[in-house]
Amino acid sequence: MVLGMRPMKPECPRNGRARLAVTVLFAIGLAVAAGCTGRRDDAADRSSGASRVHTVPPGTSLKLALVPNSDSRFWDLARHGLNKFEQETGIKVDMICPPHGDLDEQKQIIDDLVARGYHGLMVSVVSPQEQTPLLNRAATTLNVITVDSDAPRSRRLAFVGPRHYDMGLAIGMSVVRLLPDGGTVAVFCGDLRAENVVQRLGGIQDAFRQQDIRIVSQNEDLTDLARSRQQVTDVLRNHPDIDMLMGLWSYNGGIIRSVLKAEGKTDTVKVVAFAEEEEALEGIREGTIQYGVAQTAFDFAYLGARLLRDLAYEGESAIPPGGELNTGFVLVDQHNLGEFRDTVTRQSSY
Repeated sequence: MVLGMRPMKPECPRNGRARLAVTVLFAIGLAVAAGCTGRRDDAADRSSGASRVHTVPPGTSLKLALVPNSDSRFWDLARHGLNKFEQETGIKVDMICPPHGDLDEQKQIIDDLVARGYHGLMVSVVSPQEQTPLLNRAATTLNVITVDSDAPRSRRLAFVGPRHYDMGLAIGMSVVRLLPDGGTVAVFCGDLRAENVVQRLGGIQDAFRQQDIRIVSQNEDLTDLARSRQQVTDVLRNHPDIDMLMGLWSYNGGIIRSVLKAEGKTDTVKVVAFAEEEEALEGIREGTIQYGVAQTAFDFAYLGARLLRDLAYEGESAIPPGGELNTGFVLVDQHNLGEFRDTVTRQSSY
């Protein structure tokens, strides 16, 4: 598995491998074995007529940017991926985070980048349906790609990130292993509209087919961590016999772990969560989180920056086959946690 920024103001306010590769291939293989990919065919929407590549003369000093969907710590590794890219190429990539992760903030940032003559833009999309017109307008003047969370019907040139349906399928099959006799599950995420969440839930629900496992509560916190914590508390109160809590955004696992420990329920409620922040990784180490799944923002930030450079200098030939660069993912448990942490430490050195 593969697996770069001097910030432009306003900036985000926060500062082995063999077994991991096998895990990635195994997880992707689960989706292939199930006979599903969960990805829509939007080739017609991304035809050359709908996706014009903007090139620049050789030697042009490129202005590139990454706009995340929030300012959570998940994006810290993106900084390091952009640092690596900058060290290798001398090209700066600005990262500008919407403070509250809402649509208006992303729109203001993107409109400003267009007005300032940027050549390339990476966006982690908050709401694809609502933001497709915004991305299409930006795509008329600069190269737009999506990372982490896609807008598949927009005129973006490519998506760089994992196949979220496959991640959801792997998560769901982990839940099936943990609840062989069935049970009830509550889901937590930042935004239920985000394409990455939609795809993940699609994979999870497909894994639950023919199983006596029900999702009884779906919760979105809009990246409000206090609200996220309260939602976990409310689920435990309203569903006292809940069997499983599932966190689909990077910070959910750590919050779930904290609430379960405070409520004394770590032995009775199982947890599967995205494992990209230290609190979730520590939960895996101590056994309060049974399985984690991790993509890494380092990968798609670094590869996305390279793609924007190549699009600007090389044109349409740089668009990857199918309009996608699949950066993969890793299933993390106590057996490979040390190797995964070593990888994160190495990436953080840039």
